[in-house]
Amino acid sequence: MDIGGFLALLESSKLATGIRDSLYLFPLIESFHVLGLTVVFGTTVIVDLRLLGIASIRRPFTRVTSDILRWTWAAFGWTATTGMLMFITNANVYYHNFFFRTKMALLALAGLNVLIFELT
Repeated sequence: MDIGGFLALLESSKLATGIRDSLYLFPLIESFHVLGLTVVFGTTVIVDLRLLGIASIRRPFTRVTSDILRWTWAAFGWTATTGMLMFITNANVYYHNFFFRTKMALLALAGLNVLIFELT
């Protein structure tokens, strides 16, 4: 099966059809997606401000990250799930969209950055 066939299979699934045909489901999923992104970015800002010595300077960095990063990962998982649910509703269009591909490439680079940060 080529990529076009796989994308068509995703779009024709009962889940994708149900989301796409619902008046409220896609906007609800999109709202939760934005909420998840907000938590990811907000917790990342907190960690970055701690690294810069601007916020939470009385607490050790390891304590700040252990408290915050679990929220970051949970929100990332939530955002990835809602993103996949939105993707399957129009997979062929999203897959061929330059901005979507750029977003996915930047997301992969951000993941690599976090992986390097965690391992060093």
